[in-house]
Amino acid sequence: MLVRAVNRSGIASDKVARIYHGVSSTGTDFAMDDQPVILPGPGELDCDGCEDPTLALSNGIYYVYYTGIARADLMSGPWAVQEDLLKARHAAWDSWHLSTGPILVSNAQRPSMFYNGATQDATWRIGWVEFAQPLNVLWRGAKTP
Repeated sequence: MLVRAVNRSGIASDKVARIYHGVSSTGTDFAMDDQPVILPGPGELDCDGCEDPTLALSNGIYYVYYTGIARADLMSGPWAVQEDLLKARHAAWDSWHLSTGPILVSNAQRPSMFYNGATQDATWRIGWVEFAQPLNVLWRGAKTP
């Protein structure tokens, strides 16, 4: 399992989300790694924290979508940050903020992901993106719902 966790601090600006890996034999009790597997930065995309990890397995490679995208051969890492596939679109309903969501793999050759998008004035909507293998954007909902 990959999970987002924020460190404790009395100073709000010091609280930064990171992504940790954990394992379980029961599905209810997890042993979490002591150190995060994905840290924020150094790029601007996730410099304020790693948010909303969504995991996908494609052709034996793990991909995690968060405020960025990374790939690894093992869920425990090491994770290599990739070029972001899902970017905010100028003058669209998802022009300011994107938050990844569940990935649907009913068609393994064309997985789809639902995501939250927002405008600068924080008007939120749900969108979807369809990928072609190996996880390149094939199609993305373009109209304002």
